[in-house]
Amino acid sequence: MNIVNSPIRVVLVDDAVVVRERIASFLSVLVGVEVVGQAGDALAGLALVHEHQPDVLVLDIGLPGQSGIELLEVVKQLKPSPLVIMLTNYDDAKLREKCLQLGADFYFHKPAEFEKTLDVCQELAAIRAHVIAAAKKSLGYPDQDPS
Repeated sequence: MNIVNSPIRVVLVDDAVVVRERIASFLSVLVGVEVVGQAGDALAGLALVHEHQPDVLVLDIGLPGQSGIELLEVVKQLKPSPLVIMLTNYDDAKLREKCLQLGADFYFHKPAEFEKTLDVCQELAAIRAHVIAAAKKSLGYPDQDPS
């Protein structure tokens, strides 16, 4: 994979199809961000993480079968592991703390903080582009004009 031209890859795991589609729709318009997979349960989500090795995993807690917390624990054992955004309806300080202690990078409450998920993905894409441009400049690598 060519990192210079590769977008931030995102996998979405949420049992609500409408939520996954909404997140995917919003992410699809962000420059440098690509949704590479969607799943409705933890096992399918883990398979997508193995298959795509995403940069970001957006993960709900309430999933059928294994919970999102159980998937979080497994995913954070992977090397490399994706950045994990817990996006949930649970606005609970203890649950937030538990997820962060288990390795979640962010914990957002769906009704109040949904947009922050988009902000994180956009910021990661901008940082990647900036770092690549800075490395090219530092190394005297010529800019390539796609035209």
